[in-house]
Amino acid sequence: MEAIQTEINAGALREKLAVLNNDSYTDETYRRYAEMIAEIRDLKKERRAVILAHNYQRPEIFEVADFIGDSLGAGAQCSRRARRGCDRILRCAFYGRDGEGLQSRSQGVAAGSQSGMLASG
Repeated sequence: MEAIQTEINAGALREKLAVLNNDSYTDETYRRYAEMIAEIRDLKKERRAVILAHNYQRPEIFEVADFIGDSLGAGAQCSRRARRGCDRILRCAFYGRDGEGLQSRSQGVAAGSQSGMLASG
């Protein structure tokens, strides 16, 4: 599924994520995430990067993703994006390891040292 890029502010992000009923999101969190989302989008343009997100990622990651889907879809998107001349293809995905559970791993253009959204891994 191709992600739709629109500007987002703290209020719009709060409204969008309200369905999760997650008490850990505060007004400060929404404001900080909205700023990081804007910064990451700017970095993507500047560095000619795209972000592919596995559909199991946190919802705030979807706000910066150019593609959201499963591993097979992400692989196909990598090929397409590479042919279109992207300088960087970044992925946010989950990797299982022999039934030991899931490890979240991301590679990306991080906005600020405390972003928590796209951690290098």
